[in-house]
Amino acid sequence: MNQACFEGYHRKWALGLGVPMVLVVCVALPLSILMLTIRNRKRLLYNPGFARHYGFLYRTYRPCRCYWEGCIALQTIVLVAISVFGYSMGSYFQAMLLLLALILIWLALVAMRPYAQRAAQKAMELGVVCLLLTVFTVLAMLPDGYMQQAGISDKAKLALGVCLAVLNACYVGYVCWQLCRLVSWPQMLSKVQSMRGSPLQLA
Repeated sequence: MNQACFEGYHRKWALGLGVPMVLVVCVALPLSILMLTIRNRKRLLYNPGFARHYGFLYRTYRPCRCYWEGCIALQTIVLVAISVFGYSMGSYFQAMLLLLALILIWLALVAMRPYAQRAAQKAMELGVVCLLLTVFTVLAMLPDGYMQQAGISDKAKLALGVCLAVLNACYVGYVCWQLCRLVSWPQMLSKVQSMRGSPLQLA
């Protein structure tokens, strides 16, 4: 814990392991997904072999937005970078950057509408809205935020925090309800029963 950053052995690990992993995860992975799905757009629906190996990357999205999994990887990298590297800028500017990133993500979701299922599209939009409200409230509760300057009581802040918790819990319940509604329960039960009836050979 007393080792200074980018000095001694930390510098060796950072340059030898950290930089290559950042390039692989933050650059190579999203670009690979984008290139794979865009270059093979014609094979997505008509090539069973391609769909069997890479279908998990694009089945959730509309054919014209088959590359969206790469965009999600980029979004995740941006949010993680703000959470990690934005700490040195202070809580206020970090929250502002996070709020800006979430607004751009929500605008992209609304404009592009990438998800094939309407329920999935609505769930993602509502999820980003919940994050926006949470980050905005946290921004207002910071020492330099609006609530502190306006002299709002701690009880009011606590009540607002409870409302946010209830809102996020309602969103989780909504997602679970949508998942239960979309599942074909008779088909799932029949598959479970067939798995129970088939003999398992143990090596």
